[in-house]
Amino acid sequence: MKKLIIFALTSMLVLASGCSSSSSSDSASTKASAESSKTSEETQVFSDDMIDVFYYNMFDNYEQSAGIKVKVVNKTDKHITVFPTNSYMNDTAVTLTTGVFTEMDAGKNAMTAFVFFYKQAGIEKLDEVKTVTTQLLVQDENSADLETTPVITFTK
Repeated sequence: MKKLIIFALTSMLVLASGCSSSSSSDSASTKASAESSKTSEETQVFSDDMIDVFYYNMFDNYEQSAGIKVKVVNKTDKHITVFPTNSYMNDTAVTLTTGVFTEMDAGKNAMTAFVFFYKQAGIEKLDEVKTVTTQLLVQDENSADLETTPVITFTK
């Protein structure tokens, strides 16, 4: 039930952000592409006996939001779902959403983007975002909590 509620809320946020702007300027998309290519290498930001987390880049998503491209590797023998929790952007609390669950079978990995809304926190452009921190909640197929990671930091 908890997963269903989280899924419904994140879906509404992602849909709302998509509806708020029907087009973006060419300069904004060019800038986002340049930033993406500039920081597209994989960096391991967390590892334990359950998961590995790799960070690729931070990118403008829509006019009011940005994304953090990550890969999560499931090192367990269980099907797991991973949720960001207790998240901050430049020390201001934010909600990181995914739009769909980040789930994977035993031994598999998932590519995802954690989306956040920087303009709601009073930031006008992604260049003003220095860090985003979060913990990851790992749950099994029955929504039982397996672990919450220490704080993971994504630096632009």
